Amino acid sequence: MADTGVVGCNWIELKPQKYRIRSEKDMTSSAQIEVDVVWNDFTSHAPDGEWQKIAPLRILSFDIECAGRKGIFTALDLR
Repeated sequence: MADTGVVGCNWIELKPQKYRIRSEKDMTSSAQIEVDVVWNDFTSHAPDGEWQKIAPLRILSFDIECAGRKGIFTALDLR
């Protein structure tokens, strides 16, 4: 990370034809996509200016906090 300037919240841009998308059987995480890329075949962009935007969300996850009697689950209505 030090050699490439990668820090938290950076965007990573992969060079065309310089990475391989792993097949599902080779994946080691629960991410939707995993890639293999050589350390110097990508560009790290600090989260400034245009690169400060967040990616469009494809999946939204959230935690529902519920209150109710002990041992009884009370669902939160999100309509």
